[in-house]
Amino acid sequence: MSDQAPPVPTYFHCAPIELGPGSIINPGNWGRIFDLYEAQPGSGLPTNVFKEALLEQARLLYAPQKPSRLASAFACLTLPEAIAFRNKHQKTNIIYEVRPTVPNPNMHLGDYELSIAPYPPRYFQSMLDQPRDYWMKPATSNLEILLECPVQIVAMVDRPI
Repeated sequence: MSDQAPPVPTYFHCAPIELGPGSIINPGNWGRIFDLYEAQPGSGLPTNVFKEALLEQARLLYAPQKPSRLASAFACLTLPEAIAFRNKHQKTNIIYEVRPTVPNPNMHLGDYELSIAPYPPRYFQSMLDQPRDYWMKPATSNLEILLECPVQIVAMVDRPI
């Protein structure tokens, strides 16, 4: 029997700014951004506002114990998954290896395409199904983990040039 604590798992986070090892990324930046959106008369709101509102309502309805996307830090489980996500959705971002700052944080593993991908042409039912599926169906691809705690940068692992 060992007196050593089990190793803290690490994940991979995409960020648009250069940060150093030891830096802390607080949860909730995604929600902070949405809180700052302002409607402009006659211009409507971006689609992502509605998608996130529907995702949050589905969470409250189907999985209230899971962390809100609006109050979480986002990460991928593996470096190849983070590279695939970054190359498809955030081409200029830097990938960091990160670790949770608390043991056993509340988390959720979801399929990020259910939160990002455009709705199909016949979209109405998808607006209800995709948010429910994000919270209720086990994710098998496009994996993102929501962590309801700050994460600490271990190292920069991939920087586009």
